[in-house]
Amino acid sequence: MAEHVEASADAETVDRWALVHAALAAAAGLDGLREAPTFEGVRDALEAAVPLLSHDCFAELGVALPPLLRDTEALAEAIPAVDRFVA
Repeated sequence: MAEHVEASADAETVDRWALVHAALAAAAGLDGLREAPTFEGVRDALEAAVPLLSHDCFAELGVALPPLLRDTEALAEAIPAVDRFVA
C-alpha cells in the first residue's frame, strides 16, 4: 500500500489558520466570556459559517470558526456525558 505524505503548510497558511488551531487546542471553558454560549447561538453561528465554506470564503471562515469552536466545546463540557446521547 502506498503512503501519502502530506506537505507542511507554508508560513502564510500557518499564520492564516493560527486562531483556528489555537481554538482547537484550547481547553474548554467560559473564562473571559461576557455571556455563556447557547445552543441557539451555536446553531446560528454554524448556519452562518456553512455558506462561507461553500463559497470558498476561507479568510472569513478563519475568523468565524474560533468562537464557534470555543462555544461548542464549552456547551459540550457543560452537559453531563449521559445527557449528550439522550437526544
